[in-house]
Amino acid sequence: MKHLRILSWAMTVLGILMIVGSQLFGLGLTWVLAGALMTWAGIVKIVVVLIWTNIAHLGTDEHKPEQAI
Repeated sequence: MKHLRILSWAMTVLGILMIVGSQLFGLGLTWVLAGALMTWAGIVKIVVVLIWTNIAHLGTDEHKPEQAI
């Protein structure tokens, strides 16, 4: 889960940097849209990882797998 959490934050920061960079260097609205979508995807991943680790306890010793029938 640690790598997934780091990747989620990296996607969010990279998306914000794409938005700021496109405005500074005048790259166009396509780069702004790509940055906004990457930022949104990173935020969604952060929330999903928080749900997995705090509610389902995946990736921790508290997780109890379901028994298959």
